[in-house]
Amino acid sequence: MKSSQSQPEVKASPETPMMAQYRERKAELPADVLLLFRLGDFYELFGEDAQAGASLLGLALTHRQGMPMCGMPVDSADGYIARLVEAGRRVAVCEQVEAPKPGRLVRREITRVISPGSLLDPSSLRSKENNFCLALVPGRNQMGAAAIDLGTGEFRAGELGGEGELADLLCRLRPSEILLPEEAADPRTCRTRDKGLQALLGACAKPVLTRHKKWAFTEEHASTLLLSHFGTKSLAGFGLAAAPLALSAAGGLFHYLREELRQDLSHVRDIAPICRADLLVLDAVAQRTLELLSALGQGKSFLEAIDRTLTPGGGRLLRQWVCEPLGDRTRIQARQDGIAFWAERDRSRRELRELLRTIRDLERLLAKVAQGSASPREIGAIKDSLKPLSKIRDLLALSGEWASRRGDLEPQEDLVAEIERALVADLPLSCREGGIFQSGFDPALDALREAAESGKEWLLAFERSERERTGLRSLKLRYHPVFGYLLEVPRGQLSHVPSDYVRRQTLANAERFTRPELQEMEQKILGAEGRARELERELFRSLQQLLCARLPALQRAARALNEIDVAAALAELARERGYVRPEMVEEPIVEIVGGRHPVVEQALVGERFVPNDTYLDGRHARLAILTGPNMAGKSTYLRQIALICLLAHIGSFVPAARAKIGILDRIFTRIGASDDLASGQSTFLVEMQETANLLRHSTERSLVILDEVGRGTSTFDGLSIAWAVAEELCDRNRCLTLFATHYHELAELARNRSAVRNLSLAVREIDGEAVYLRKVVEGVIDKSYGLQVARLAGLPERTIARAAEVLSGLEAEEEDPGSKAVEARRRRRREEAEDLPLFPGWQRQNGKEGDRVG
Repeated sequence: MKSSQSQPEVKASPETPMMAQYRERKAELPADVLLLFRLGDFYELFGEDAQAGASLLGLALTHRQGMPMCGMPVDSADGYIARLVEAGRRVAVCEQVEAPKPGRLVRREITRVISPGSLLDPSSLRSKENNFCLALVPGRNQMGAAAIDLGTGEFRAGELGGEGELADLLCRLRPSEILLPEEAADPRTCRTRDKGLQALLGACAKPVLTRHKKWAFTEEHASTLLLSHFGTKSLAGFGLAAAPLALSAAGGLFHYLREELRQDLSHVRDIAPICRADLLVLDAVAQRTLELLSALGQGKSFLEAIDRTLTPGGGRLLRQWVCEPLGDRTRIQARQDGIAFWAERDRSRRELRELLRTIRDLERLLAKVAQGSASPREIGAIKDSLKPLSKIRDLLALSGEWASRRGDLEPQEDLVAEIERALVADLPLSCREGGIFQSGFDPALDALREAAESGKEWLLAFERSERERTGLRSLKLRYHPVFGYLLEVPRGQLSHVPSDYVRRQTLANAERFTRPELQEMEQKILGAEGRARELERELFRSLQQLLCARLPALQRAARALNEIDVAAALAELARERGYVRPEMVEEPIVEIVGGRHPVVEQALVGERFVPNDTYLDGRHARLAILTGPNMAGKSTYLRQIALICLLAHIGSFVPAARAKIGILDRIFTRIGASDDLASGQSTFLVEMQETANLLRHSTERSLVILDEVGRGTSTFDGLSIAWAVAEELCDRNRCLTLFATHYHELAELARNRSAVRNLSLAVREIDGEAVYLRKVVEGVIDKSYGLQVARLAGLPERTIARAAEVLSGLEAEEEDPGSKAVEARRRRRREEAEDLPLFPGWQRQNGKEGDRVG
């Protein structure tokens, strides 16, 4: 998006004071921002903004004095704003900041600018996902990154080592908006020799790209801005003193949100690392192929399968745990202790979870308080969410594991009592119409309400007396927002209207009149009601200030509740599914007895999941070659091991009878087939890129999951590549590897390498049909049962029969390596390899790629 200050010419004639005011406010904004201009009970869009808004929202476009315009009611504006933001537009809200007065133009100011990364409306956001605005500052060899979720106050910053780390970060945070300095290249479109980011980010939502002033990203400006906000003399405590690119990104993002979007950032009180060194790393490929956050098919994702949280904040924290598993044994065991506390106390856990059900999205509600945009109902929701704090605190009393979090749950009985004393039980959506505060809360408000109420009683008595005085039995007292209180007389009785009645309004079937004493009382009533509404708004602002004063304590309580909710949810999962606490050790080892897939076992209906054992270590079983027929469950088994290790590293119990897991530094996966046709990358090329990445970066403490490496090319090419990859992982990288393959020849690796084991998925053949036992056993299997799978897929029997004939012939030839048929086939392969270019459609000249042809 462009941030130029030039504005389109608004065609309005003649110029009115209101339109002049509109032009002034519009000139304060970048050209791409739509301005919602408050006129009474409506927000109006004018000129080109109206044309864009009407198209995006499906609103009727009207014209006044040649000016295009469309509008929306103030009470339902949040939904319209969310739709505009979802369409990639930024929206400025211009409010009336003073009460209307006769003969005077109401002062209007822009109160906030809403972009995809600053959306706060709970109904427009996914409750269990963060909404990050991410700033990136590209450098020569590194990249600065900073992210803020305005709804929770979470602020992260750090430096990334390359585009691979950027891809991992984008998959983990899934920002809705990316901020870049003006003229900086979009790093999402960059290409490396290892991978194309677009292919890796296929599962991620497409964030909106916004450009911001280049000078806002300078180190000097960023340092001044952040030091002023946090009130510190140094940024070393935030990890930014020796990270200039991270500092630039953090400062630019802060300036954009505070100055251009006019967001209040008082609830942002800390800066956390955006990438921590003590985490188990899951790159973008692993996040996608393990289906951590979203399923590739119709089933559940891993997160959906394990999520038992009851609060939105708890759901967001569990998501963070899944994307950022720990790599520190002490911290993992501390989480295990916290989960075990609830798993061992069924009654207390059930009581806790009933209390958690009453807690709303406290983090986001507090953010709206800080922004000054919380509604009466949202303040009521905060009060309801604070009520259970004391009882939850009491449940933690016997737990040493939760002692620190117990201290964060400061009782808020006085605050809850004050809000309950102030607000009515049935709160309105907004404070515009009043009716928020209880009688007896404020004497001045009670007096104004009494004056208005007594005036209304006078009106009823006046209506009765006028009927009796005039004899007009059909006379009724009506109220009109423009003309005020009026006496309505049906047209058939107009001849009996007294001479002291003053006509004010003509209707189709009646006339409306007023009298001096009615006008006098009208002024008293409306004046009292107007002053009462204004006083209620002042009292409501004071109530929000009371909450703002306690914001740090309330934010600590919200974070503590999130953590308690996640621990109790994982304990609930463990009790529900029979999970066990894994033993965490320092040496690289994966020892699982009776392991189960945490997603698949929940999806089975009428069928029992078959558990399997796994053993890998750094000395005797670094590489396991897994063979087995199609559909036997090799991919399920591979993912199962990776997900069990992931669960262990977030501190959770695991689906197994027993487990010992060594601390891992990374989990790599190469599973399934994918391509990136838009950028000219074939399935096999993507496969090789992913394999190259794990070969370069895996270590002795890494878990590597490989499925069918080399199957995208010719048989001998693929087998050669698979063989070399397996040797490299076992001999040089020495990582813990599970390698599933249909190349049965790889079983030969176990003959001269003691660290290689052969495993297979057991199958029994009955009357020519394969019966899958789903059991992993020692040894190798030499049949793939592809014809049986083809029959299950519905291939015609004539095709199956012909395939069986061809297969028998090929197998017979292979048994006689000197046969003429075998030699002729090998000769054809050599000739084809010499004739064909490496990449069809491309020419290579002097060892370099030439221009694309064809």
